[in-house]
Amino acid sequence: MTTRFRCRVTPWIVVSLTAVCLSACASTDLATTRAWIDVPLDGSEIPAGVEVEVMSHAYARTGVAEVLLAVNGVPYRRDPPAEPGSELTSAVQMWQPEAPGDYTLEVVAYAVDGEASAPAVAWVRVLPGATLTAIVT
Repeated sequence: MTTRFRCRVTPWIVVSLTAVCLSACASTDLATTRAWIDVPLDGSEIPAGVEVEVMSHAYARTGVAEVLLAVNGVPYRRDPPAEPGSELTSAVQMWQPEAPGDYTLEVVAYAVDGEASAPAVAWVRVLPGATLTAIVT
């Protein structure tokens, strides 16, 4: 026994699907400078006394010139990306937490033409480190 299905495409379905596709495409504006943090992940817990590697990526249509790392809203360091001038590039920036507590890491990408991205944000908690006690035997 063979079952056959018929699908009728009406004009309102075509118009609706076209509108959905166009709005999805419009939201991915490739002309905008963007940055995102790969590591550490938002909500990560880090032991105190450990240097943290902040890995991020940046995109700029005109090329990425610089990546800014800020901690709790205060600029911490500015570095050229791994491939200066490339549209899509990565950056690795080292950060040493001062003390245990909650920190907000922000990465901003700057394009060659001066355009800045919105900050990419990751919240991390630095835990008190273990203390070593010497025992004389």
